[in-house]
Amino acid sequence: MARNPRRLWWAALSIGGALMLSGCWDVETPEVLTVPVMMAIDWRHQTYRVTIEADAPDLLQSPGQSNSSGSSRPTWILQGQGPSVAEALLHTGLNAPTLNPLTLTHLRVLILGQSALSPKAMPGIWDWLSRSPYLHRTFWVLATSGPASRIAETTNPLGPDPVTVLEQEMKDARVNGWIAPIRFYRLTEIMTNAPGSAQLIPLVTLKAEPGVSNGTNFTFDQGADVLSPTRLVGRWTPSQVMTYNLLTNRRPHVFFRLCQDGQCWTVGTITSRTRILLTGQGIEATSTVQIGLLEHDGSGRTQFAPLWLEHAAAAQLSRQMFNEIRWTQAHRVDLFGLSTQEALWHPVWFNRHANQWMTRYAQLPLKVHVTVILHGTGNLQPPSPH
Repeated sequence: MARNPRRLWWAALSIGGALMLSGCWDVETPEVLTVPVMMAIDWRHQTYRVTIEADAPDLLQSPGQSNSSGSSRPTWILQGQGPSVAEALLHTGLNAPTLNPLTLTHLRVLILGQSALSPKAMPGIWDWLSRSPYLHRTFWVLATSGPASRIAETTNPLGPDPVTVLEQEMKDARVNGWIAPIRFYRLTEIMTNAPGSAQLIPLVTLKAEPGVSNGTNFTFDQGADVLSPTRLVGRWTPSQVMTYNLLTNRRPHVFFRLCQDGQCWTVGTITSRTRILLTGQGIEATSTVQIGLLEHDGSGRTQFAPLWLEHAAAAQLSRQMFNEIRWTQAHRVDLFGLSTQEALWHPVWFNRHANQWMTRYAQLPLKVHVTVILHGTGNLQPPSPH
């Protein structure tokens, strides 16, 4: 009996489709992987030292399964070292209790120690980060003033997962305007596309929790490092970081006091609209800032009109902005994207003289003009004693 060739063809097609659509053939479940969520890099004696915080397999089990190890900490702390970041990570994976393969696809935070920001260590770190094929590039980049391993190894009393607590503290600091956090993909975009570019890297430190003998908390009250692709340019105070947020139209939480004839007022910025442009006369920064009166100190009734406070606040903010932009000129780093403006407006000149841009930038005249709009003028009067 002759078989129908069309039926055989459809049967083969159905079997082939079932095989092709059945999913990945080389899939590995999370339970057999080492999944770092935080990585800290230090540099010592010409060697990279990598410390990772990885989710333990018990944390990655399916819902309903119990923690067989009975450990109260759902993460592992693994360490390795080597002449390159890749080799240090290899040794880190070999130190895992189960020898599970190491994957960085779920990395959430990268912390660079003070030693890792040296000119000898930084090129190797950026080279590895740019070449790693399985690295998810949305993780946060932070720095610390000491060894980065101390941040990764800390036991936090506010939660069993330190990286989640760290991200929450970072979110709170961002809302308060203390830091300007940046993700890795944005950092590399800025560093590689503009000559002389630099970026602020928030500083995270450890602070002992009162009443807790063996626990610390993360804090972001030390400011930020100014980082270029090849060197650590300097360190900014929290006040300078807040002014930077004002200049870049981020959350402009800048507070200061204004005093005159025994009367003092505490004011804080609410919103800002700032533009920093290159003109034929140099750099011009214009800003319109809304401020609010927060507190009044002094006795008796004030005789000052709101206009005086607006002018005084505008002068204070102008000085802070002027000093900050001048700092970038003196250190020859472009934090405000002015090289991109120059490349767009004068492409022929810029293509020919790109290596001379930072010298020209350092010599440009600078003008800053701030307009202040005052809110909460009812607080100008001291409270009534009755």
